Amino acid sequence: MAFAPLHSAALSASAALTGEDESAIRRLHVALDARFIALILSDHRPTRTRLLAHLAGSLPAAEYRVLRVSVPPQATRARLISLIAGSAGLVQPEDATGTYSRTSAYDLLRRFEAEAVRSYTDGRRTLVIFDDAHLLSPAGLHLIHSLSNITAENDLAVALVLAAATSFGERLRRPAWRALASRTGAVVRVER
Repeated sequence: MAFAPLHSAALSASAALTGEDESAIRRLHVALDARFIALILSDHRPTRTRLLAHLAGSLPAAEYRVLRVSVPPQATRARLISLIAGSAGLVQPEDATGTYSRTSAYDLLRRFEAEAVRSYTDGRRTLVIFDDAHLLSPAGLHLIHSLSNITAENDLAVALVLAAATSFGERLRRPAWRALASRTGAVVRVER
């Protein structure tokens, strides 16, 4: 399945943005179209939230299924998988505390992968947006790497956007994370 490149009409949702923000959104679109991970760096959380909302609103709903995950502090790989599966509607909370059913992380990841491939086959890439990505543990970063390998019809079925504090950019420069950093197509730094 080939996806059409985004047109200026797709960016109409970001018309109220400043010129700098609009440029950032366009760079993120280019990275996603080129099948790279997009990275938003800002120490101002409301700015990250605003850009993520505009990015999600500017993507054609017919072509992207947008999932958003807020990374909790010290989240394990299993917890992140549970949050991703929950945002994809693959599991239902057991109670008001948001605790998910006791399906293994491996099974949830396989379900998510199958759902992402099915969605891709139906014409929609799955976009997972990780807010507060600077809180990702090494195991969480390995999960990001795994998600970036999900393919369907010789194309990447899952697109990724990581929104983080500026210190996260330094982490990706470490030798252990070069493979993940090499998959990053746009790094957008925004002050306010």
